[in-house]
Amino acid sequence: MLLFWKFLSFPGVKAGLVVLAVFAVMQVRLTRAEHRHASEKMQLEAALASETNFKLVAERGWKQETSNRLGVELALSKQDAAIEGWRLAAEAIKANSSLAAIRAHAKGLAEAEALRAPTSKIPPGHASLNKCLKDLVGGVPCGA
Repeated sequence: MLLFWKFLSFPGVKAGLVVLAVFAVMQVRLTRAEHRHASEKMQLEAALASETNFKLVAERGWKQETSNRLGVELALSKQDAAIEGWRLAAEAIKANSSLAAIRAHAKGLAEAEALRAPTSKIPPGHASLNKCLKDLVGGVPCGA
């Protein structure tokens, strides 16, 4: 040990040891910084991979949502067209039934008027009816 203290008594040795100690401290700090940077790099790469995966999933979901929305819009437009067709058909049926009712009413009025008209050619009154019945029994048609 005495030799070590004697060795330290040289002026350049102390400065060399100080430089060596500073270099060792700087090397330790550099190694720790490299390790920290490597760890951060791995975390950032994992986050980037996760973000890329989430982006792909979101993009796929967005495409699927767009496709679903377009499908729903198409189905709704088909339903709207069908409903409009049914509405127009109902209006046509309503118009046709109204027209048929008007025609039936007119026909009924004509038939009622025809039923109100006399069906025989016998003039009203007792004498003419008696004469017609006598003629009928005698073989001569009434009103001839």
